[in-house]
Amino acid sequence: MYTLLSGFYKYLTQKDEYCILILGLDNAGKTTYLEAAKTKLTKNYRGMNPSKITTTVGLNIGQIDIAGIRLSFWDLGGQQELQSLWDKYYSESHAVIYVVDSNDRTRMNESKDVFDRMISNEYLSGIPLLVLANKQDLPDCMGVREIKPVFQEAGHLIGRRDCLVMPVSALTGTPERKLKSVVNVIDSGTGTRRERSAVMDYTNYTNVYSPNRDACLVLNKTKILINLYEGIPETLLLNVIAWFFLILLFNLLRQQAWDYGRLALVNIQGENKRWTQLFYAHRNAGGSGSSETSDAFNSISIDRGCFSWILATFRLTKEQILTHSGPDAVHYLSFQRHLMAVMGIMTVVSIAIILPINFSGTLSGDKNSFGHTTISNLDPDSPSMWAHVFFAIAYVPMVVLIMRRASGRNAFKTAPTRTIMATNISQGDCSKTVIRTYLHQLFPEVEIQDIQMAYNISRLIKAAEEYERTVEARIFCEAQRKPNAIEARPLFFSCNKVDALEYYKEKEVQLGGEVARLRASALNEPLGIAFVTLRSVQDAQHVMLHFKPGTYREWNLSFAPAPSDIFWENLNIDTAQWYCKWATVNFALFLFLFFLTTPVIIVNQLDTLSLTKNTTSQISKISPLISEFLPTLLLWSLSALMPVIVAYSDTWLSHWTRSRQNYLIMTKTFGYLLFMILILPSLGLTSAQALLQWTIESNDTYRWECIFLPDKGAFFVNYIITAAFIGTALELIRFPDLICYIWKLATAKSRAETPYIRKSILITFPFGIHYAWMVMVFTTSMVYSLACPLIMPFAMVYISLKHFVDKHNLFFAFAPSNMISQGSGGKIHSTAVTMTKFSVVLLLVIMAALAVVRTGQVELRAVVLILALCATLVMFASMSPIKRCTTKPLRIVETGDEAPIYVADVLINRRMVSDSPSHLSYGSDTTMNIALNDAGVSVTA
Repeated sequence: MYTLLSGFYKYLTQKDEYCILILGLDNAGKTTYLEAAKTKLTKNYRGMNPSKITTTVGLNIGQIDIAGIRLSFWDLGGQQELQSLWDKYYSESHAVIYVVDSNDRTRMNESKDVFDRMISNEYLSGIPLLVLANKQDLPDCMGVREIKPVFQEAGHLIGRRDCLVMPVSALTGTPERKLKSVVNVIDSGTGTRRERSAVMDYTNYTNVYSPNRDACLVLNKTKILINLYEGIPETLLLNVIAWFFLILLFNLLRQQAWDYGRLALVNIQGENKRWTQLFYAHRNAGGSGSSETSDAFNSISIDRGCFSWILATFRLTKEQILTHSGPDAVHYLSFQRHLMAVMGIMTVVSIAIILPINFSGTLSGDKNSFGHTTISNLDPDSPSMWAHVFFAIAYVPMVVLIMRRASGRNAFKTAPTRTIMATNISQGDCSKTVIRTYLHQLFPEVEIQDIQMAYNISRLIKAAEEYERTVEARIFCEAQRKPNAIEARPLFFSCNKVDALEYYKEKEVQLGGEVARLRASALNEPLGIAFVTLRSVQDAQHVMLHFKPGTYREWNLSFAPAPSDIFWENLNIDTAQWYCKWATVNFALFLFLFFLTTPVIIVNQLDTLSLTKNTTSQISKISPLISEFLPTLLLWSLSALMPVIVAYSDTWLSHWTRSRQNYLIMTKTFGYLLFMILILPSLGLTSAQALLQWTIESNDTYRWECIFLPDKGAFFVNYIITAAFIGTALELIRFPDLICYIWKLATAKSRAETPYIRKSILITFPFGIHYAWMVMVFTTSMVYSLACPLIMPFAMVYISLKHFVDKHNLFFAFAPSNMISQGSGGKIHSTAVTMTKFSVVLLLVIMAALAVVRTGQVELRAVVLILALCATLVMFASMSPIKRCTTKPLRIVETGDEAPIYVADVLINRRMVSDSPSHLSYGSDTTMNIALNDAGVSVTA
């Protein structure tokens, strides 16, 4: 941060600085001349090897101090397609150096035509010109006497301005005299733009340092924003402003939901509460007001004030979160805390060690440019590059040793599950008696406590939800003191209203008969799935270990997930149908990714269109709000949209368990984001389609030296900033949930349905989406931590704010979640730990690739990185260090709690203790006395 502020201050106070454009056809030697001038006129500067200088695509920037005056050179590409961009820089230039290849006689007329078009531009009127006849060291070159007449034909265009033609050799000549002649002309005031060296005047200010078309927001020739460090300070400022605005907005919404710091517990009598209270203060609705949950709330000291929720969130303990939000929340927050430890160490290394090393180089700009802070500023042969090698390798054991301590890594291995799920049971064996007898024959020493069958309830569950909605609305109407106090609108698009109580009574009778009929039908359709609860965890493990399917009964046994983890309505989906859905969904997702373009190309197209020159009007420049801030905002929006698309598609897949659904959402989302947000933009491509075209079109040469350039590093720094501030603030407000809630209220038939709507919006935390997004940001920061160390402070801000926001939302905004079981449940937490390995693997791949590409050969540094990469891959694949590095042996702790009842809620005949609203509970985990109408067998929960 000091570097940014210091560079910004020096930029604002600089004086006597001139911009000189270096133009000419491609292969004229412009870049070679600039490098030679920087090498000979800049102390301690080691120029690039001329053999490694390639054709410029875009521009090169260099600065040279001569006689107390700073010259900023902008070397622009000379290809025909790039010449149309030259005029975007004319209005900011003080002089032009036009380089001619004196050894290429065939292109002399082409060079002269380009020169004529250049000097005829009105923005170059009166500024000095220097024509350099380069490559005079070659034997067959044209002399100055031959070249001068060619360019003197444009005398009517040159006019009275200073125009010199000088011989030069970029390889062997001395550039001092040529440059000093240009300085003398500019400094003497004979050029028409001498006023550009004056102190900056914000009333009518023209920037002399950065003629980049994306540099400033220009409005009537007045610069109001300056693009420094590739727009990072500007993006940071805009994000901080937006973050404060969103936090204030959230506080205003939440203040309506709090009673001067006391958590407002919403009940059925609270119909006079505002909509914000119903949305932001229903957090105890997930239970029935149990003593444990109440203690969790009462133990929070909430001060009276606008921002008391901040202190309340900080004071939440692990026990309170476990009691109120479930074990998944504890494992998720543990994962975040360990990520914070890793990123904290990386931040210290990046700022205290890597940044000064990168800053000591001289290859990329000066200390006012972002490129000066990156690895591209170091000479590829510099011994300082070994520091990057050391830390790239050291990060591997650091990540393993720290992340292995996350509590979720072994959660599913230590879950005390004593219920077994049996599938592939034939219709003839779908009887509790048959199942109990068969298991007793195989395992006579095992005690079976309970057996429950699964039924086809896909149609029943929809009718039951509508029935429950109607019953709660009827009770709400009966609780009103005034008769006929509430009116209902049966049809949404109709203005006709009826008495709500009579409407819901009639509808309750109708739906009650439908639910009873569907329940009876479902109980006659067993699915061939049974849940067998044994006496102990050891008995369940014994059965799982020794059970072998017979020739007659080919059952499949697995540890049963928690009842709250099961999608009971999806158990009727067979394997063939599921795989057909899976193929369709994933093919559609692949097509979406394949043709989805990265937001950078959209902004580039806008930029190109807005900068098309109109010969009769002044060129308008694009605002930094679009050129710098908008791409990162679009990239963040895209990374937020992709998980939503994956989540909705996986919901249609009809998974059996929430844990499996979250697991697949996490892995697929992480893969898509890794490919689309990090890999493709880093390669300079815009979509997977571009990648395919590159692999097919072998005649096109891809510029491997463009991989991970400083500007792309700055783009990801801006992305992390946007995710840290705007992203976390939007997660706090939860606009999608709020919009969904408002829509449900707007489409309700009456306000009597508000209690049911309030209960329906209470969902579990989408762990899969948040794990994928968080690991993606961690991977991005890890990959660029050594190449662009300025990314790490903002990544640390992101993970800190993300931890606070998720901690708040898990406790106050989402229902409890328990996806932990001995089967697949809980693997989402351990897989998230495993996914952190991708970050160090990609870091080693990138550092090894940079070592090879920048030096042009496989040197010792590249060999060390490649060997480290191979060793890491072998270790992760064979030895699995994250799995094997454990501080103590795993042990399953069996609790004394009763085993859960594996019965779907819609098959439970809930007996209302009273029709009084005070007895209602809106939690899905409410403990109630139930009776299951299954062949006269009653079950008590």
